[in-house]
Formats: sequence, structure tokens, C-alpha cells
Amino acid sequence: MDSNNQQLYEKQAVKNVKRLIAYTAKKGIPISSKTLKTLTIADEKLKNDAWTAEFAVEFWKAFGSISKAIKPATVDGVRAICFEPTPQGYHRILGNIFGRSTAQRASNLYTIITLFIMLVLLVFQVYWVVGNTLELKLTELLDSEKNLTSELYRNMQDYSELELLYKTKEIEAMDIQSVQRDYNYIFYSTPEWEREKLQIDLEIKRLDGELESIRTQLERNRIVLLYWSGPWKQVLIPEDETDIVVSESDIDDLTSRRESYNNQIAEKEREIKNDPDALKELTAKETERDLIATKVDELKDKQETNEEAFTNTDKESLAIYESEFDKVAQELANPEEYKKQIVSQRNITLQELIDQYNSLSRQIERVKVKEESQRARLGAGFVLVILESYILPVLYALLGASAYVLRTMAQEIEEGKFSAESNRSYILRMALGTLAGLMVGWFVFLLPRQTFLASISPLAIAFLVGYNIEILFSWMDAFIKKFSKSNQSGAGLQENVNDSPV
Repeated sequence: MDSNNQQLYEKQAVKNVKRLIAYTAKKGIPISSKTLKTLTIADEKLKNDAWTAEFAVEFWKAFGSISKAIKPATVDGVRAICFEPTPQGYHRILGNIFGRSTAQRASNLYTIITLFIMLVLLVFQVYWVVGNTLELKLTELLDSEKNLTSELYRNMQDYSELELLYKTKEIEAMDIQSVQRDYNYIFYSTPEWEREKLQIDLEIKRLDGELESIRTQLERNRIVLLYWSGPWKQVLIPEDETDIVVSESDIDDLTSRRESYNNQIAEKEREIKNDPDALKELTAKETERDLIATKVDELKDKQETNEEAFTNTDKESLAIYESEFDKVAQELANPEEYKKQIVSQRNITLQELIDQYNSLSRQIERVKVKEESQRARLGAGFVLVILESYILPVLYALLGASAYVLRTMAQEIEEGKFSAESNRSYILRMALGTLAGLMVGWFVFLLPRQTFLASISPLAIAFLVGYNIEILFSWMDAFIKKFSKSNQSGAGLQENVNDSPV
């Protein structure tokens, strides 16, 4: 060691002597008078250039004695916890804010870092809770929408089956010629049909109302969920919400059916507009009656003229035409009542077509909202996976590492062991804690489901691993050691097989 370095060590040791003496006095550590005297006069001898080789030997012996007396504290630890001289001006203000000793400044820094991590974690945790709640609510609404839609389809099918049943019964009571004409079914005005139809209509309207409410909630929930995932929108969700493409097969089927109803509505409205009082239909019915009467007269004349030429087919035709004539005559017995019946039936049919058209329109809107909601849920699912697998575990592990650093730092400061080396180890500890949190998201699914750790939340595991990193790395070391032994055993066995004589 050259003389310059020796002088630097001596000056540093003398500077530390004052802190060591103050520390022993504060802690009540006994020091011999000879040692205390040698350490006290060291500063004066250094300033007066009275530092001799003989005094240097005495000084270092005394320095060693006081260093041994303060154990488990160290010289670096005592230097770190002792306050530095109070500066003047703005340095004094900064010293009061950030700390007047190395240990105080470090503890303040790590306390601020821990509070900042807690704040960031709280923000992401609340953000995750809100998104998870919205996603669960959206899933619940979609399930409810699916169940209500199935129930609505069943009721509509029941309505169609009931209508077909009534039509079948009425057709069975008519002749084949009447069925082939544009026949207005009479059962639509019967009390029995009105009662059955009213029950089904009420149930369909109730389901439609509930579905409309569900659709409104889905739309509102979807908008909030898209707003929630706004920061991730550029990555996971289309920038323009109108770019969302719904299911083509469902929409095409519903649209074609709605277009069919729209054409029927237009045709029925033209019919009502052209003949609002049913006069044309009454005239057509009367013309039909006259034609049937003419046919009946012709067949009767043929029968009276030539009985032998009147075949069985002619007899059947005459019976059919007479039956049709009686039926039409009965319908035209009261022309005004017949016109009212026709007008009423037209309005009923038109309203039913409009209701079906509106129902299909609502179904199309529900399908679109459903598809858009599923798209929003898919995007939110990606965000939640990222939060649950990466961001939150890393933050929880980092918080655990920060808690360990604060606890260990407080203990080391109390025992006088804190030093610059400790500060570097804390930084490494927090870096390893971050890495451990990332690894939790990768390997937590490997734990057996029956174990205690598997029953704990991955976020809690991340915090525990961040606080005690040794657990994670000891597991990894044990696994690697076990794997290495297995490979060595297998290699040794293979070597023995190869060396064995054939």
C-alpha cells in the first residue's frame, strides 16, 4: 500500500471514530479509557501532523477494539445511521426532506417506492375488479338472452302449431274445391281461437319485453366495457365499433323473413286501400255465387234433358257446386255483416303481419347487440388475462419484495448493520421479486389442485413469493437437482449396458 492510500484510510478511519464513539455512548457499550483516549486524540494528531508510526499502531489497535465492541453492528453500519452535519441554505431543507443520514435517505426512498407500488397496484386492482364485474355481468346477460330467446321461439312455435291445428280442423270440414280458393278462415273470429291466441300473445309480448330490457342492458354494458378497455382498444378492439361483423347466417335468415313480411304488409295495405269497404270483394263473391249458380243450372238442365248421359262424375260435380252455392249464399245472406267480417279479417291479418315484422326487427337488433357484446367480452377477456397473468402478479410480487426490504432495513438499521452493500442487495431483491411475480403467472397452473398453494389466489402466491424469494428458487434448485440426478442415473445405466459383455 503506498503512502497516499494509507493516509486516505487513516483519514477515513479518524472520521469514523467520532461516529463510533457517539454510537457506543448512545448504546451504553463499555470502552476502556486507554482505547477511548487513543481514539479521541487521533483527530488532533492528524491535523497537527503529529501522526507517527508508533501512534498509528496504537490507533489501529484501539480502532479494532471499538469495532469488536459494537458487534453485531459494523463500522459501515454506524456510519450509515449517524446524522451528517446540518448544512446551511437549501441543502438544509433538502436534508430535512430526504434525510440527514444514508440510512434515513434509503429508508425514505424505499418507503416512497413501496407507497408508489401500492398506489399503482390499487389502481390496477380496482381497474381489474371493475372489468371483471362487467365481464361477468355481460356473460350473465348473454346467458339470460339466450334462455329467453329459446323460450320465445318455443312460444312462437306453439302459436304456429295451434294455428295449423285450427286450420286443419276447418279444412277437414270443407270440400277440396273450397280449399283451393283464396279462403278466409272463419276460426280467426271464434272465441276459442281468440282465447288461445290471447294467452300465447301475452306470453310472447312478455318475453319480447324482457328481451328488449336485456338488449338495453347488453348495449349499456357493452358500451361501458368498451370504455373500460379503451386503453387497450388500439391493440385488441377495432377502432371503429361499426366494423364489428355479426353472424351472416342468422342475419340473412332473419332479414329474408322480415322482407317477406314487409312484402305481405305492402300487398295487404294496397288491398285495403283499393277496397276499403270490401265492396269489390263483395262483388267478386256475388259474381262467384252467380257463376256457381250457372254451373248448377247447367248440370240440372243436362240431368233433366238426358238422364242417361248424366254420369257419376256429373253427379259428384253437381253435389260439389250445390254445396259451394249453399256456403256462398249463407255467407252473402247478410252483405253488410260479410263486409264487416272481411274488413275486420284484413285488419287482423295486417296487424299480425306488422307484429311479426316488428318482432323480427327486434330480433335482428338483438342479434347485432349480442354479437357486439360477445366481441366486447372477447376483447375484455384478453385485457383481464393480461392483468391476471402478468401485471397484477408482478405488482404483488414487487410489493412483497418491498415489504421484505422495509422490514429487513428496519432491523439492520436497528442493529447497525445497514451499509451501501445492503442497499445494493435490496435493489437486487426487488428485481428478483419482479421476476418471481412474472414466473408465478407461468407456473402456478402446474401446482396440483389438491394442494394448499393451489387453493390460494395466484396474486397471494405472487405476494408471498415476492416476500420470500428463497422459496421459489429453492423449489427450482431442488427440481433441477432431481432432474440432473435422474439424467445421471439414466446415463450411468446406459453406460453399464454398453460396457457389459455380449
